Amino acid sequence: MKRNRGFWLAACVLLGLSVGVLAQTAGKMLKAKADASTEQEITKLLGEFRQARLQGDIAAPSRIFAEDLVLTSQSGKLYGKAEALQDFANALEEYRDEDLFFRFYGDTAIVNLVNQRKRKGTEAAKFRVTGTWLKRGGQWFMVAMQTTRIG
Repeated sequence: MKRNRGFWLAACVLLGLSVGVLAQTAGKMLKAKADASTEQEITKLLGEFRQARLQGDIAAPSRIFAEDLVLTSQSGKLYGKAEALQDFANALEEYRDEDLFFRFYGDTAIVNLVNQRKRKGTEAAKFRVTGTWLKRGGQWFMVAMQTTRIG
């Protein structure tokens, strides 16, 4: 009888551990799907942002930038949403993002990328850009952006 009890105790422990591992794996799979979905949402917004930069259109950035946006320029100057939009009204000849890297923390996303842009009459320049996105009311907004010239 004691031998039987030991067997059942071991079986219950193994079953409990298996359920725990399966639950963790399922949780990670659901998180990966959520992260992929969030990455697609933000990538779509970045595409709209790109088009707006090429056209000098401030409608998309107006929607994407949070009202409390903090933008740090390559020179270290801070801008709010209104000042940032003034610059965005000037169309660029070239604007592309590459090497996108995403990190997710619940309703917060950190996006790091390399951006190449060119204004009319200037040479193209490359920047390392870090954007902080926050989900508010079911929508993603850029709440902070920092730009560093790299080439």
